[in-house]
Amino acid sequence: MKIILLFGIVSLFADITYESARSISGPFLYHLGASAGLVSIIGGIGEFLGYALRLIFGYISDKIRKYWFMTICGYFLGLFSLPFMGFSNSWKFAFFLLMTERFGKALRSPSRDTLISFSAKDLGYGKGFAIHEALDQIGSVAGPFLISFILAKYDYRTSFYTLFIPATISFVFLILARSIYVREIGEPRREDKANSDVPKSEKTKRENHKVKVETGSISYQRSLGSKKVSFILFLIFSSLTLSGVPNFQIISVSFINSGLPDEKIPLIFSLAMIADALSAIPLGILFDKLKNRQNKIFFFSLMPVLAILSLFLIFYFKWNILGTLLWGIYIGMTESSMRSAVAFFTEEENRGLSFGLFHMIFGISGLISGVIFAELYGKSTMLFIPLLLQIGGLAVIVMLYLYTLLSRD
Repeated sequence: MKIILLFGIVSLFADITYESARSISGPFLYHLGASAGLVSIIGGIGEFLGYALRLIFGYISDKIRKYWFMTICGYFLGLFSLPFMGFSNSWKFAFFLLMTERFGKALRSPSRDTLISFSAKDLGYGKGFAIHEALDQIGSVAGPFLISFILAKYDYRTSFYTLFIPATISFVFLILARSIYVREIGEPRREDKANSDVPKSEKTKRENHKVKVETGSISYQRSLGSKKVSFILFLIFSSLTLSGVPNFQIISVSFINSGLPDEKIPLIFSLAMIADALSAIPLGILFDKLKNRQNKIFFFSLMPVLAILSLFLIFYFKWNILGTLLWGIYIGMTESSMRSAVAFFTEEENRGLSFGLFHMIFGISGLISGVIFAELYGKSTMLFIPLLLQIGGLAVIVMLYLYTLLSRD
């Protein structure tokens, strides 16, 4: 529990940094000369880079088991690139810094999530990730809220300069978290090295009996195969669901074009993060309480509904606050409940790679979403809903197939 809380504090100050920048990066790029479509595509490229590379880094983390090294390096790059946005005189340099932050996030996330999953094993995956997400979202709320006042009094550049403060605090707590983790739990080690001192006769005995412990070798292998298929289907469902949701960069540009003052945009983003934070723990606990595997899958049917409703309210009715609140709940599900599902569907020894696969799907879907909404925003927002209904329908079909598959086991 202590490690989960420390990771939460790290993420709290990290998200003050990240989400402050995220809440104003779209308008900042727009004012630097980037078009609305280009802002959406930049957001999509950032999502792709920040998530797709996690597959590679997740695989590497499982191979070298240097979870803390990769986590620390990733946080360093991600945290300290954003304050330099204040020195940007063109959207191209700002784009480079945003991509550096995304690269850092890709480097650290699989290793960090793996460390959290190890720490949350006894507490419960849903509860552990939900607690982390809730603390994370306190920073997501506080950052944009504070940056809106700084932006109202000063300008974009000063707003970015102030991000050096939370970035430094976050990094200090990360080093503290590592020292406590290593002292109380120890560094993760390769399993073959951990068993290197076991006598040969004992190793043989373990090999002969390890599959027969509970259900027998055949049912055990069948269970592993079923988990892999279920995980693949869950990834397909995730890709469809995530492809139909716009990034906040294009949402913020739509706010500007509707006449909303620049300093009000971070406040609305802060409300979305409040919805994210308040929904994270209840949704995580609900996920844990749903013992039936089919019900855990059915739980995610809420996501396409939230995506369509939020988009409808923001782009059609201009109910910016209500639509953004629903968008925030949706983001909360992707960052807590969906991560819990990854842990639920995978084995511990492949956890880093599994999180990497999930984040790769997240990134590809983010890029697709950025391109789609960049193209459609320049034509007509009336095309948004028909497209989302088709994507959501496909996602529901995959979910129902997965539900049926799990019912047979």
